[in-house]
Amino acid sequence: MNSFGLFMTTFLVAMGKLGDIYGRRRIFTLGLLIFALSSLGAALSPTAFWLIIARAFQGIGLGMLLPTSQALLAHAFPENQHGKAMGIWSTLAGIGLILGLVLGGIIVSFLHWSWIFYINIPVTIVSFILVKTFAVESKNEENPPHLDIKGLIIFILGLGSFIFAVIQAPDWGWTHPAILPCFGAAIILLIIFYFVEKRTELPLIEFSFFKNRRFTAGSLAIFSGCFMFWATFFLMPLYLQNYRNEAPWMSGLVLLAAGVPFAIFSRFAGSAGDHIDKRKLIPGGLLLVFISMVSFILIGASVSIIVICIILMIFGTGQAILWAPGTSLGISALPRSQSGLASGAITTVQETGGSIGIALAGTIFRVAEKHRYNDLAKSQQLNISPETINKVQSLLSYPKRLNEFLSQQTPAIDQKFIEIFKDSFLHGFHFGMILTAILSFTAMLTIFFLLKKDK
Repeated sequence: MNSFGLFMTTFLVAMGKLGDIYGRRRIFTLGLLIFALSSLGAALSPTAFWLIIARAFQGIGLGMLLPTSQALLAHAFPENQHGKAMGIWSTLAGIGLILGLVLGGIIVSFLHWSWIFYINIPVTIVSFILVKTFAVESKNEENPPHLDIKGLIIFILGLGSFIFAVIQAPDWGWTHPAILPCFGAAIILLIIFYFVEKRTELPLIEFSFFKNRRFTAGSLAIFSGCFMFWATFFLMPLYLQNYRNEAPWMSGLVLLAAGVPFAIFSRFAGSAGDHIDKRKLIPGGLLLVFISMVSFILIGASVSIIVICIILMIFGTGQAILWAPGTSLGISALPRSQSGLASGAITTVQETGGSIGIALAGTIFRVAEKHRYNDLAKSQQLNISPETINKVQSLLSYPKRLNEFLSQQTPAIDQKFIEIFKDSFLHGFHFGMILTAILSFTAMLTIFFLLKKDK
């Protein structure tokens, strides 16, 4: 997941700009081809290493699809209907999310895991036919940009170093000889990236865009939205399957509680954003997300699945209310001739939020879980090897196989160990949700004051 997210994020701005130069439909169809071939490679991967490589190429493919798809839509609609266009985009994204959740759960439960990737291939073929038939080619004819290769390389290395260090630090240690240099390199490279881009005639990310309060507010809205989406949809399946022992197909159905309202309300929120004051709409969506995050922090062992579904419905509704208006606000803040560049910048900010979200939420979850386990194991005088702990982690969603494994240990490990481990898991889950709650509240207040000053 991190390989996919990292490469998708780092290629987004470049692909948005390439679409402005060579044609958005052309880059979009090339992205479909890369995504289809890498999906086939992922399905056929013989080892985890090759799966990671295939997922990286999937990320590159999707990095080509996201900014060009939004730019094609923005070009197809007049400026006063950009909210409607982004509402359509978000609605279809929500429908895809719903289908992915249900089909993914069913596939993992009843078929080989590789079918998760095989199923992408017919989808990309149908998409290719539809785009070739109906989409109108567009590019930036007014001021054709060039691709900032230097900025792209610095950005990839800087963001990649940061995410790699965040992901590996819990396993290797925060003071490991490879971790501290990665953090240092990330800070230095991203500072260099900022100054290089300021002096470049046609930069990869136009930082002057952020002088526009509406663009900044829209960017922050979709950054925080994607951060919370990736973090929540990473942690929730783990909670449902590892903590509550739900089957994968049931986990997918439960997550529909967020996907369905997101798909339904995105369409209306996009159009509403063309008529309702975004100064109220976007913070209102973040408020709903904040309420859902706080609710997840408070859930305990005995909460019913219905309550979880209600919380997820609030989360999905809040995301829908902020997503399309936030995207529309950012893109419409800039001239129409720069829609591809604006979309690429907005989408890069968005998916950077997702990549950082899954990395930080996963890291905080693992660190909090580990500290809680160590404290409980010490108080209970448990001495379990790291290998056994890793094995138990991999079997938490398979209670029967887990009990068989524990009974075969010498000496046998009793159920007390599982209770300690689940207590630690819930502790880590709560801390991951605390992170998202803090972000949603901070983003809500910041966007409110940014747009208030923009009256």
